Amino acid sequence: MSLGRSLTTAEQLLQEYLQWLTIEKGRSRATIEAYRRDITRFCEWFERSTNLRALREADLEAYCNDLRGRRLAESSVARSIASIRGWFAYLVEEGHVAANPSARLKSGRRGRTLPKPISEEEMTRLIDSIPSSTPVDRRD
Repeated sequence: MSLGRSLTTAEQLLQEYLQWLTIEKGRSRATIEAYRRDITRFCEWFERSTNLRALREADLEAYCNDLRGRRLAESSVARSIASIRGWFAYLVEEGHVAANPSARLKSGRRGRTLPKPISEEEMTRLIDSIPSSTPVDRRD
């Protein structure tokens, strides 16, 4: 996973990025761990064929297709893509790579779930809980 620099590996760059997210961006521990898993999984996937500087947009698209082929939830795929895009943006900003191959990568649309309706009994309890002893209560 060498980037062409003597001691700089993808793993070291990932550690720097996660530290930056923690200190500079104030991300939560859960977010940091999710990003670590996502980027580590990505590094394990691409390690077979190339290094960070040689990665192209088509490689990232192939990775996203691989994730979807595993039948992961679209929200998990979207988070993985967001993790990778953020990491590459950081790598460009810090001068570790010249261009961001993930810049035009689309995460797809995440579906939204509809709210669950409440029962008639729950609605009755809700309405009955509204105070109505004063004119203001009845108005509100």
